[in-house]
Amino acid sequence: MQSQVISDIAHLSRIVAEISDVNGIKFMRDPTRGGLATTLNEIVEGKNFGIIVEEEKIMISDGVSAVCEFLGLGHLYLANDGKIVVIVKRTVPVRYSKG
Repeated sequence: MQSQVISDIAHLSRIVAEISDVNGIKFMRDPTRGGLATTLNEIVEGKNFGIIVEEEKIMISDGVSAVCEFLGLGHLYLANDGKIVVIVKRTVPVRYSKG
């Protein structure tokens, strides 16, 4: 198997420093263990709310998608070194339609 998958390992200190002055940050965490889906599940565990994920808006390379499909892995559960999940206070109303 050949792929152009490139490591996403990066230092988070630069990323955190760039956003540290953003008003309304409520939560920050790296999704290294269990990926984005596990991180989001842990956020809502025991709460009376959930999180809606618009998967089509998450940038996932074709190489990663292909490897996940081949190996039967869920791309939202893969470790994500060098990334950070940031939850901020909502400033603009969001409307969801049931459909």
